[in-house]
Amino acid sequence: MPQPVITSLEAGENGNNQGHFGQTLVIRGTDLAGATQVHIGGRTVVGTVDPSGTFITCLVPVGAGIVNVSVTGPDGTSAPPLPFYYIAAPVVLSVAPVGGSATAPPVITLLGQNLLTVRHVRIGPTEEDATEARFTSVSNTEVTAIPPAVPLMGGPPWTQLENVYTTTAGGEVVFPATPTLPAGFTYYDAPVITSLVPSSGIPGSQILVNGTAFVSPLIVAHFSEDSTTPIPGTVVVNSSAQLLVTVPPGLSTDSTFVRIITLAGQSNAMRFTYIPPPT
Repeated sequence: MPQPVITSLEAGENGNNQGHFGQTLVIRGTDLAGATQVHIGGRTVVGTVDPSGTFITCLVPVGAGIVNVSVTGPDGTSAPPLPFYYIAAPVVLSVAPVGGSATAPPVITLLGQNLLTVRHVRIGPTEEDATEARFTSVSNTEVTAIPPAVPLMGGPPWTQLENVYTTTAGGEVVFPATPTLPAGFTYYDAPVITSLVPSSGIPGSQILVNGTAFVSPLIVAHFSEDSTTPIPGTVVVNSSAQLLVTVPPGLSTDSTFVRIITLAGQSNAMRFTYIPPPT
């Protein structure tokens, strides 16, 4: 029987010669019938030969770095060996921004370690329910991704807290790793203003802004005649349905508009009458 020859390595779903401990490794070649020993680096593991004699499967043993792979059969050991690259497990340290619109999510940036061989970025409450996100591998420490859009909550709490699952040739990591931490990414319903009470005021006076979905770490009240030159007012959050907003100075004496900005975007505009301070 001829000496065995190996032509390619396929580790796990990666389908190439990059992988990690515990993955199934498929070794393809010719004249593999009878080969029972697989040598990966300095370790020898038992392989299972397909009846066709064209491939062997085994589990990747513990290892690191770049190692040689060969197989031994009744008529010798395959040569030359093929390289196998052990990929370190991915680490995700942060995701930013922390949330965005449910219907038009922003690009998010994942920072961490060992991210160069990223294969999947998925967003969801659990690994089983996570949905694929489009991603770009920027470097070994950075990946950008666009979370998939999701249906609006349509009611309290107006938010959907999700985990971020990142898979590389080195394995999978979930962010956040600790369940007690905030979500990896949060979807928000857009804010809606239903009324201003009162609907007019002088600088320094306070108004109640009533509406829905006043949630997210960022909440800003903009006063302006249009959305291009806003003047912010100080915001105190009473609830997800009500804000206490202080009217800023510097507004026009004409009718202006109030808009609420959250991580989900901009609300509808509600008319407000600015009253100049007494002179």
